[in-house]
Amino acid sequence: MLRNIVIAFAAIALAAAPAAAQRVGYQPANMWGGYKDKETKPGIYRVVAKLNAWSGGARRAYAMAHYRAAEIMAGKEFTHFRILKMKSSELVMQGSTPTGSNFGKTHLWVRGASGADDVEGCDMKGKKADRCVTLSVSETMALYRKQLDFEKY
Repeated sequence: MLRNIVIAFAAIALAAAPAAAQRVGYQPANMWGGYKDKETKPGIYRVVAKLNAWSGGARRAYAMAHYRAAEIMAGKEFTHFRILKMKSSELVMQGSTPTGSNFGKTHLWVRGASGADDVEGCDMKGKKADRCVTLSVSETMALYRKQLDFEKY
């Protein structure tokens, strides 16, 4: 019930605002989207990225979360980072934009890693455990930089 009310409110807000105002580049979160991060335990960071259809939706939210995680680890002078847990979601609402609305959200829990062979720690079980990967900071930033919009709106 509450979720339906939230979705309805979001749809009304989206319809009332001009599309240009809803476009979000790579930036800290605001009501239209962006990223946010927090150190949840010493050395463990939760990175959340969410974007609306005008900003690229689920695919770009995934890229933004990974880029932000790599950016944090680069700032901590790590060459690699380990994804301990990941959740992604997508909500498609037909008819609210010319292409339909695609709201995407990705959550990552990450820690710095000493190298590609640092594979300890995974908070996912079963088939999802393959999402626990160790990635290169520089390669991740190079890959996802191409998919993100760094322009300020």
